Amino acid sequence: MEPLEPKGEEIAGQDPILSLGWMGILTEIAKLGYDYWQSHINSGDDIGNMIYNIYNLKPTCFCDDDYSSKISNVPCNAGIMPVRQGIFKVFFNIGNIGAFNVNFDREWRVYVNAYPHDAPARLAHILKLFDDPECRIVQAKIVTDGAEASKRSDIIVIYTDSEASARRVAHRVNRDYHGSNRLGREAVYMASRCTNGIAIGESPVGRPGDEDEAISFGDLRASVLGLVVKHACQRQRPGGVGFPLFLKALSIWLPFFVRVFGLSEQDSSRNGNAAKQPKSKSELKARVLYWEQKLAEGAGEPRK
Repeated sequence: MEPLEPKGEEIAGQDPILSLGWMGILTEIAKLGYDYWQSHINSGDDIGNMIYNIYNLKPTCFCDDDYSSKISNVPCNAGIMPVRQGIFKVFFNIGNIGAFNVNFDREWRVYVNAYPHDAPARLAHILKLFDDPECRIVQAKIVTDGAEASKRSDIIVIYTDSEASARRVAHRVNRDYHGSNRLGREAVYMASRCTNGIAIGESPVGRPGDEDEAISFGDLRASVLGLVVKHACQRQRPGGVGFPLFLKALSIWLPFFVRVFGLSEQDSSRNGNAAKQPKSKSELKARVLYWEQKLAEGAGEPRK
């Protein structure tokens, strides 16, 4: 049973050991400042969703008006089933999954920050990798909305059945196209960066049959960070909270919630104790609400 507060030694001035992935996103959050986040908390805004929009953000780039139609015209090999899911077009590798003996419990994903003008060609190349038994691709998806594609660093996501497969796919994508200015520099926060524009991360265990209930890599981490921000803000004195103190407050609370939600403190791209992870979006929302209520009740005050 996890305690309802960070351990005393975590509050007593000892800086927790966090991965660069965690510290990178915490730094971006802290740069916006205590006053920024407190004002949004006071307004009742969804802090987790605001952080989700930071984690995959990139400088806005040009996107053709016919971007969506070009994505629709990318040919599919036999055995690939395309399906629309929200702003994504998803391609399922139904022809090879059985033959590859895929392990769905160890899913890893590859994030590709393709420039919108090159995304259709990049997608076509990735779909050809579906037949490669060394890549072991389960599915891939691409953002179909041009406005979203112009500002997201996860425009293409490829799902494989292991970390080794994810690294193999990342290598193939990089080897075949890198150096031609077709990849942006940015990669999603908290994933493990392989090279400019390519990163990998382990999927959460919350992948039920209902797609609307599936928890994404960003969903889980943004929810954790939303709680971290709220707890850190409540423990600060209004006004005059500078960047160093706010960053330290965030870094003190992060390890606690990372453990509670089954992630890894040492590597933000990996699961920790997966048994502690929520199994659906409904459970994730309920657990976030539980900790928000605890905060409102004054539980979890740091020990002196």
